[in-house]
Amino acid sequence: MVHKTTVLADLRRTYWDSAFDFLSGTLQKPAIWAEPGLVIAQHMPVIIWCQGSWEAQEYYMHKEGSIDPWDRQFPLEQKNKAKFHIEHMSKAFAGIYKCYYKSPAGLSEHSDTLVLVQTGAYEKPNLYIWPSPAVTSGECITMQCISSLGFDRFILIQEGKHNLSLTLDSQQLTEMLCQGHFVLGSVTAKHNGTFRCYGCFWNNTQMWSTSSNPLDIQVSGKDPNPAFLKVNGNSYLL
Repeated sequence: MVHKTTVLADLRRTYWDSAFDFLSGTLQKPAIWAEPGLVIAQHMPVIIWCQGSWEAQEYYMHKEGSIDPWDRQFPLEQKNKAKFHIEHMSKAFAGIYKCYYKSPAGLSEHSDTLVLVQTGAYEKPNLYIWPSPAVTSGECITMQCISSLGFDRFILIQEGKHNLSLTLDSQQLTEMLCQGHFVLGSVTAKHNGTFRCYGCFWNNTQMWSTSSNPLDIQVSGKDPNPAFLKVNGNSYLL
């Protein structure tokens, strides 16, 4: 099975505990985001921001599985947002978050979900490319993410402004090895950049392996038609 999606969209395919439904109000829901991003290496810091109304008196953060608020913060001075700081990323902080705020008018709606991933949980896979990292626009390239750990899923991520992300269910390569076989057809200039892959297991999709070795792709020439991902004879527009 192939999942053509951004990592963020892929990770957001989840539910939120209905026990928190009573918290939802009529105020506009706040925005939620993480800096420096959603995929954080083990032991590194991350900040989750919650931005709502200028009338907000206090912000609350819930982490899936928690009954009480995971944390609460007052708005920053002369700001309509609050900062929730994680000093050292670990398994305890990987998960699914929502925030909301309290104002004189009551409680706001919950924000959208934010899924925070920790990397470094397992040994890194290896990433290979064919025919070459230097290709002409319009050509097809294959990237193969290989591991001996029996991962259920592989994630391929492009660093930089285009931030292409793809996920594939694992395939058995040999008795000892599994793989994610990513085929990019008709590559364009947007594929220039550095790619890495990760592995994870179904029982905790927010815990990823250490990053694979980086692969730098250089695409030359004019762009043809849009690129696509080809798996088992089916094409998926990127």
